[in-house]
Amino acid sequence: MDSKDDSEKYFDKWSDEQKWNFLARHERLGEVLVKKGHLSVEQLEQLLAEQKSGSQHIGQIIIDRGLLSIDEILAALEQQYLNDRISLQAIADLKSKQKNQDQT
Repeated sequence: MDSKDDSEKYFDKWSDEQKWNFLARHERLGEVLVKKGHLSVEQLEQLLAEQKSGSQHIGQIIIDRGLLSIDEILAALEQQYLNDRISLQAIADLKSKQKNQDQT
């Protein structure tokens, strides 16, 4: 059995509220970059502190510091967008499942 099957079984044990909270959460660019191994947690924390003191987006700060290229930031933004689309589809599936259960 692969890990996807295991995670789906675990997900099915969650309450509806837990599922909604998990699926509705927007993944931030910094989280994507840490998951992909482009930044450490410590680097992200420093960048976020710098962002709070200014008005630039985190991606621009990363590019300006020379930590990543524009292409790497764009790839991470694309991944962030895809993750959000997957979450939206899962929410739609969950709504459909609940609607079907309510009709029975």
